[in-house]
Amino acid sequence: MPRQSKKVSYFVILTYIITILFFIVLQINGGNRNPFSKGLIGLSMTFPIISVIIVQKLIFREELKGSLGIPFKLNVWFLYSILIPIIMALIINLISIKRFEGTLFSYREFYINIIIGLTIAAVSALIEELAWRGFLFNELQTLGILKSSILTGIIWALWHTPISIWYKYPESPLSGAVINFVQMFFISLIITYIRSKSESVFACAIMHGLFNTMILSSIMDDFKIVLIKILLCILVLAILIICDSYKKNFILHHRKI
Repeated sequence: MPRQSKKVSYFVILTYIITILFFIVLQINGGNRNPFSKGLIGLSMTFPIISVIIVQKLIFREELKGSLGIPFKLNVWFLYSILIPIIMALIINLISIKRFEGTLFSYREFYINIIIGLTIAAVSALIEELAWRGFLFNELQTLGILKSSILTGIIWALWHTPISIWYKYPESPLSGAVINFVQMFFISLIITYIRSKSESVFACAIMHGLFNTMILSSIMDDFKIVLIKILLCILVLAILIICDSYKKNFILHHRKI
C-alpha cells in the first residue's frame, strides 16, 4: 500500500474508532437524556486533529505544519465563504415562511448567528478543518479535485453518523442517518470546493462556522427543511461549477485572440 494511502487509512480508522468509543461512553452515561453528556458532544470535533497528530508525528514522524493547509492569503473566495451560507440561510427562512407558514429564526437571531459564525464557531471549526480540509485534502490531492472531494465528503458525512442517530434523530435513526449523510456530503463538497479555490483552510473554517450557526442548527433538523438544504447545496455547487467553467473558457478564448 502506498505511503499516502496508509496515512489516510490510519487517519480515518483512528478518527472513527475514537469517535465511536466516545459516543458509546456518552450513551452509557445517559446520552441525549443527560444534559452533561449532551454538553460534551462538541469535544468530538477535536478527534480528527488528534488523529492527524498521532498519524503524522508519532507513526510516520513527518512535519505537521506543512500538512495542514494553513497559508493565509486573502482572496475573493473568503468573501464567497461568508456569503454562500448567509444567502442559503435567508432562502431557507423565506421558503419556511411561505411554504410551512413559520419562520425558523428572527432577523435579530439571524444577525447574532452571523457574528457567532464568524467568530467563536469559525475558531471551533478551524480545529476540525485542519484535519479534514487541511491534512486529508493534502493527502488526497493526487486523486484530483473531483475524486478527492467525493471521498472526503463520504468520510466526513459518515463521521457525523453517531450524532445523527443518537442526538438529531433518535426516534428515526435509520432515515435520520441517511438524510443527514446526504446533507453533510453536499455541504462537504461546497467546503472542499472553497478550499481548492481559496488555497487556505481558513476560508473553510469561516464557511464551516457559518454553516454550523446558519444552516446546521437544531431548528433546521426537520426532514422537510433538510431536503431544502440538500437541493440548495446542489444548486450552489452547480452555479459554482458553471461559473468556473465559463471563466476558464472566457480566459482560454481571449488567449487565443
